[in-house]
Amino acid sequence: MYLSVKHNRATKGQRAFNFIIDFIVLNIIVFIICYVLYNFDLAYETIYKPFYLYFIYFAYYVITESLLSKTLAKFITKTKLVTYENTKPDFLTVIARSLARLIPFDPLSFFGNIGWHDSLSKTTVISDV
Repeated sequence: MYLSVKHNRATKGQRAFNFIIDFIVLNIIVFIICYVLYNFDLAYETIYKPFYLYFIYFAYYVITESLLSKTLAKFITKTKLVTYENTKPDFLTVIARSLARLIPFDPLSFFGNIGWHDSLSKTTVISDV
């Protein structure tokens, strides 16, 4: 990892805040999808099956991080996604990162030095100020 990226990495607090905000945003998206589909009760029973949730979760991160290098949370915390070389990640890297997020207990990997979805995709989140 280049020195400028390593010294500009987002704090664990920013990363935790990103996770919480994106979790809330994803739940709002799921609620809207449930509301739009036929009627809420039927949609709720359908959408809250793991396959649909994983798809929505995966799509959210792929779309936002491949187009903007940011999720809504990263806009709020003024952080952005970069590769270890301090460049914008390409589409396949974002897909790899998003797939790695689906690993069970991935959020807990941040109790270590670096999260699994960062290390596996060779990306990190840096301050964008």
